[in-house]
Amino acid sequence: MKRIISLITALTMLLTLIVCNVPSAFAAKEELEFVLTNGAGLNNEEFTIELQLQNNPGIYAYYLMLYYDTDVFILRDYKLADEFAQIGSLITSDPNLQADDFKGSVGQRVINTFPAFGVDAEDKSMILLEYEIDDVTKNCELNGTSITLTFQVMGIAEPGDYTIGLIPDMESIINIDAEDVPFKMTNSIVSVGTTEAPAETAPTQSHKDTQKVEDTTDTTASDIIVLDPDDTTANNAPEVTKPAETFKGEDGKDYYKNEAGETVEYKEEDFETTPADPEDTTTAPDLSADGEEITGEDDGKNNTVLYIVIAAILVLVAVAGVLVVFISKTKKENTDEEKAEDKSEEE
Repeated sequence: MKRIISLITALTMLLTLIVCNVPSAFAAKEELEFVLTNGAGLNNEEFTIELQLQNNPGIYAYYLMLYYDTDVFILRDYKLADEFAQIGSLITSDPNLQADDFKGSVGQRVINTFPAFGVDAEDKSMILLEYEIDDVTKNCELNGTSITLTFQVMGIAEPGDYTIGLIPDMESIINIDAEDVPFKMTNSIVSVGTTEAPAETAPTQSHKDTQKVEDTTDTTASDIIVLDPDDTTANNAPEVTKPAETFKGEDGKDYYKNEAGETVEYKEEDFETTPADPEDTTTAPDLSADGEEITGEDDGKNNTVLYIVIAAILVLVAVAGVLVVFISKTKKENTDEEKAEDKSEEE
């Protein structure tokens, strides 16, 4: 009987381990979060905010564009935290640059993604922050303050709440295996005209909620394409060539910058439109939420779960079989013993 109880206990423990560990093995990991803390400052005075990393699963590098209103803030100083400085290096652009200052650089690639995050680069000052680990065999798993930034509020700034935000280089938030690291961002809210920082934080935005933007660093502005994940007519849609950004002139007309950097009046008839090919019946690829083609790679994870469940069932069946055989054998032995005892009593 003790052996039977032991087997039942072992079977129960095995079943508990399977039920508890299979779901947790495939649970979604928390995303790395870049957080800009809130701040506050009076006109002509300085204040500091921090760029923090939270839930860091391990990264090799991050490239982020920090942006802020040109007429409100000036970046006076920035410093990499000691812990991060001991294992990596921070490379930056000059502070307080404008979008046009980044032409032909990684910064231009990041600026091209501003519309995907709902941010207008016009009237914004920026600094590109590039952090990389010195040892290419290890990830940085540090959390906490990565960079401290000191701003000055301009004298002409109106009182109110303003955003100091981040735009990532989507190709450069990676680990040592050059794999994209899922992340989300929380921008800073800075109150001007007071010394009390807002208690309420800005909404957190996941990179999964943004649209993929084609890298156009080495092309003209007219080639900028924003991929729409909801567009199911990708291959049949008309191909339109037009400037990526226009602006209003003092005369109320629309203008744009040509390849030579000249300001030219925008006229729709000056841009060619190639009609879609009615004979092209190619089916557009399925797109995920971040604009990438769905390839079915996740099926492997689902299959693994299925295999584990099947293996667990087989183990349980085998254990149950052994248990049945053992119980039958035990019953037979008990019966034989009883018969032997009865026979000895009769004699």
